[in-house]
Amino acid sequence: MTPPEPVKPPTPEPADAAPPPKPTPPRPTPQEIKRDQDAQAEILRQDQKNQERVAVVAREKAEKAEKVEIERKRQEKILLEQEKEQEEQARREQAIVIAIGREFGRPYNSGPGMQAEQAMNFAKKFPDVVDILADTLGHRLTVQFKSGWRTAILPIPDGKVGDSTKIPS
Repeated sequence: MTPPEPVKPPTPEPADAAPPPKPTPPRPTPQEIKRDQDAQAEILRQDQKNQERVAVVAREKAEKAEKVEIERKRQEKILLEQEKEQEEQARREQAIVIAIGREFGRPYNSGPGMQAEQAMNFAKKFPDVVDILADTLGHRLTVQFKSGWRTAILPIPDGKVGDSTKIPS
């Protein structure tokens, strides 16, 4: 039997030795260059199309937001006009109540029944008055307007007649 061979330690490479040269990649062929250029051009076209789509969507969103804002302002204007009309109607109805109360407060020699009847006849000349009821025992009138407002009217003995009350139109 032969003795085993001794293991040789690895030989160190000198420190000033240059690393082995890397293999240079093969140069692209003109067909490969053309294919790469076409691919890059296609990517640029797709990017441009995407940017155009984004711009169109942004423009559409802006137009929609503008339309929504215009509609909101229109609705707000309508609401303000309705509120103004309701306030004017309320002022008119309140003035009518004062006029009826003044007419109801005028002294008549025939008693409270005649006062109520005169005030009811006066109230019927206003188109806003839908219904009027007299309570001669309670000495008051109950008036309902077209708007649905119902109120009780007591006599207002201030010496003025109902026609002297300014009623907004």
